[in-house]
Amino acid sequence: MGGDSYGGKVTVLTAHEIVEGNEGGQKPLINIKGYLVGNPVTGEKVDTSSQAPHAYGLGIISKELYKASMGKWSRCVHKGSETTK
Repeated sequence: MGGDSYGGKVTVLTAHEIVEGNEGGQKPLINIKGYLVGNPVTGEKVDTSSQAPHAYGLGIISKELYKASMGKWSRCVHKGSETTK
C-alpha cells in the first residue's frame, strides 16, 4: 500500500486500520505486507520548518541562506534538533 503527498496521511491510517482489523479477526482478511509514503504531508508547521534544513543538508542552499531562513522560521524549529545549529 502506498501514498504520496496528502495521501501519505491517509495511507498510514488505512494501513493501521487494516492491520487492526486483521488482528481482530475481521473478514475478509486483507493480505498487507506493509506501506510506504512518498513526500508525505505531515503538518504545515513541520513541513515548512523542515524545508531549509533539508535543502541545506542536500547542498542546495548556502550556509548563509540556511541561517537566514532558520531565523525566519525559528519559532517552528524543535529545541535541540540538528536544525538549530
